[in-house]
Amino acid sequence: GSSISLRALTGNAKRYGIKLPFERPPFTESVVDDENLLSLVKMLSLSDQLTLDTYNTVVSLPGCVRMHWHADVDDPFDFLSRLTRTPTHFSPPGVVVLVPLTDVNSTNGPTAFRMGSHVRVRGNKASDAQHDPKWLSPFAPIDDDFMKRTYEIEIPVKRRSLVLFDLRIIHRGGANNGNANRHVLYLGYTM
Repeated sequence: GSSISLRALTGNAKRYGIKLPFERPPFTESVVDDENLLSLVKMLSLSDQLTLDTYNTVVSLPGCVRMHWHADVDDPFDFLSRLTRTPTHFSPPGVVVLVPLTDVNSTNGPTAFRMGSHVRVRGNKASDAQHDPKWLSPFAPIDDDFMKRTYEIEIPVKRRSLVLFDLRIIHRGGANNGNANRHVLYLGYTM
């Protein structure tokens, strides 16, 4: 069976991902199997077939620095765009659900997102998109050009709220400048 495991998520060892077992109580009696949540995730992913791929809690201790920009997975559909040289946007290969276990605000470090960073369709880079290899890449370099094409939003949320996002979107956890730990439940559903 599963067991609880711990891994550092930042270099300064003040952010940890704690993998939780979901085969036994109390972990099976949670938001993981909520019918309303599962219906929403199925609708967003355009799929009736879901697997709970990741069940973690992320703990950011006081003094934790801001994470680097990253996406949780490589885009599994990128090969199609590269093969056909046709930028196409597919439905999400998975949906992440963040459930803050404490209020998350600008002091203790909300998750920030680069809006549009998961989309690979015409309009993201005008008419020369087919000829721009950076544009066709699932994760263009996070350089000045990338920063101009996307904008950052931070989402402060109340405890036990839900934040859902396409697992291809580029994001990062914020710095915890508060004096208490920040806990977020992280659920990853894939097709």
